[in-house]
Amino acid sequence: MVEANTSMLDLFLEKIFPQEIDRRVAKDWLAWCLQNEADKPSWALFLYSRRKGTGKSTFCHLAGRLFGEENSITQNSISKLTGRFNKPLLDSKLVISEELQLKPDSPHGNTLKTYITEKVTTSEAKGRDVEKVQQCCCFLFTTNHIPLWIEADERRYYVIDADHSGYASGPDAEQFGEFVGELSAWLAEDRNVAKLYNGLMQHRVSNDFNPRSLHLSSIQTPVMKRIMGGTREVLLDRLAERLAGLGRFAIPQEVLAKIFTEELRTSQNRLRHMMPELGWRSETVKWGGVDYKRTIWIHEDYQVVGGRVKGPIGYDEPVCPIEEEAKSL
Repeated sequence: MVEANTSMLDLFLEKIFPQEIDRRVAKDWLAWCLQNEADKPSWALFLYSRRKGTGKSTFCHLAGRLFGEENSITQNSISKLTGRFNKPLLDSKLVISEELQLKPDSPHGNTLKTYITEKVTTSEAKGRDVEKVQQCCCFLFTTNHIPLWIEADERRYYVIDADHSGYASGPDAEQFGEFVGELSAWLAEDRNVAKLYNGLMQHRVSNDFNPRSLHLSSIQTPVMKRIMGGTREVLLDRLAERLAGLGRFAIPQEVLAKIFTEELRTSQNRLRHMMPELGWRSETVKWGGVDYKRTIWIHEDYQVVGGRVKGPIGYDEPVCPIEEEAKSL
């Protein structure tokens, strides 16, 4: 009988992931996905390092060996996954995409989000009609460019910083290269892979590991804080500029919702978090001659009274000039 042993994986994770929490999450993620072959996590593992030669591809190779050649697939872009004839990819358990780069408003990104979270989707194989399919894919991504395109409240990617001193041409490159060589030779032996597989099948995931949801508030690793903070800062700046351009101090929520989804290309659910950071509050008031209340966001220095916005230095304007003009016709 083949023994169960994860010591080689543990040593590898210790060498490539500086943060202990990242080592724990990566091992839990691998174990859970192997133990739940007919199920899928709702978030992907995303390995980032600014430098090359840090072991990201080796980690992907290791994962591919664990899931098996027939059960995993590797691609250098997501064009095939998000393209028309993607059924062979969605039939795989493990989908690896190296050098993943997306834009915040990319249609490929929106499609990818669906595949990461949804168990039922539409797919097409060559020569066959589009059909609904059950898919239980788990996704593993790598990049050498920090993914600041990830939205600040995005819960589909757990980014791990894989930068360390053993990178190519780094001070410990020779030592790390020797270890990777040993690991590759070790992985070439099916018996060793079986030991690791059995070890992960017996591994008990951490109590705080949740395959269904990432609790962003509890993730305090430097790279995740940088991504969340950097993305939020950019969006806040863009929102502040847009609000200043409107030149209004009370804005209906439906107007803001359009700005968030169509111009900022982000979820309107973020509205209730970002507007207060810029000094705006929400109220439900009547305006425009209707007899029911609607939600409106008001600048902290202003107030809505009798359907009009009032503020400093005698400021007194209708809530929505367009509605007021229509009312007077």
